[in-house]
Amino acid sequence: MKQISRLVAALVLVALVSPVTALASTGGRDCDDNALVYCGAYTQSELNTKIAQGDTKNSAADLQAIYSSRGMTTAAINATVDGTVSQDGRVFVNGHVVATDAKSDGRHKQPTGSVADGSLWLTPTQDSFLSTSIQAFVYMKSGVFQWAILKSCGNTVVATPPTTPTPTPTATPTPKPTPTLTPATTVTPTPTPVAPTPTPTPTPTPTPLPSTGPEAPIAGVMGLTGIGYAARSYYASRNKLRNALRKIVDK
Repeated sequence: MKQISRLVAALVLVALVSPVTALASTGGRDCDDNALVYCGAYTQSELNTKIAQGDTKNSAADLQAIYSSRGMTTAAINATVDGTVSQDGRVFVNGHVVATDAKSDGRHKQPTGSVADGSLWLTPTQDSFLSTSIQAFVYMKSGVFQWAILKSCGNTVVATPPTTPTPTPTATPTPKPTPTLTPATTVTPTPTPVAPTPTPTPTPTPTPLPSTGPEAPIAGVMGLTGIGYAARSYYASRNKLRNALRKIVDK
């Protein structure tokens, strides 16, 4: 009886933990009811074939509905790269973290952390993984994580890619305005008016009296008075008389 009780207890324990252990394998194949793809797939070709034809347990229609609704087409799967998903929620590609806060879909609800995701259950890797990491196909677009598929079971993974901080634009300093130099006003001095040089009044030149003989000086002296005028008239008449006599004599 004791042996039977122990066997029953062991079977019950396996049944309880099998959904979790289906996600725990790192290199094996999870051939259980929690795996989206029965026994998983380790190459892109194997995964695409099972999705197209079924995996002996799940139909092709079931698998195609699951993967196509998440944008996981044949072409996208062929474009994936190898990576790993860790228990703490990080996704690695070539040793670099490409996403965090990972959650995986499975067919069964886990004891903690599971939320409904259509016909599946989405559970954080902290609650669904027993091992530290699981190999995965990782799909990147323009260097940014999009999704992943666990190789051991085909379960899909969503995670948050790191946010690239938006650089703070460097403020462009406002150039100081160049002061406009106002040209100095040149004051034109008002010329001092120059007094015109007075034109000298010409001194009238006295009209010389004709010189007719020795009496001329006397006439000159006497010409400034009434007497002189009379004397001048006298001598003028005398001269006329003399000249007339000369002309007669000359004839």
